[in-house]
Amino acid sequence: MNVSPQELTIRCGFEFRYEAAAWTPAILAIQPRLDPWQRKVKEQMTIFPSIAAKAFEDSHGNIVQRLILARGRTTVRHEIFVAAPPTTDDHWLIDQPVSVPDLPPSSVPHFPPRLVFQRA
Repeated sequence: MNVSPQELTIRCGFEFRYEAAAWTPAILAIQPRLDPWQRKVKEQMTIFPSIAAKAFEDSHGNIVQRLILARGRTTVRHEIFVAAPPTTDDHWLIDQPVSVPDLPPSSVPHFPPRLVFQRA
């Protein structure tokens, strides 16, 4: 693994078993979505018995696997190593939060329409 000394390497993983009474369509949302300051160093996912899975990005930006589980037991194992900076998740915040009523009127045009509220 090639990791910079300024990065932390985080190992994440799991294994689960699923018993299906019949052929079962499934969507597995088990792969992490990475932020721009993170990078995948190594990843491995295995499904036993071997089943063809199709990966795609859902409407929320998550990488999901679509497959059909065979009757009986299926085992899914996923392991990933992620390199991340040694800072907190909120390292990019430089100001304190401001409540909506305290925002200047000039900032409202910058918000998406679904977030704009009527002022009292």
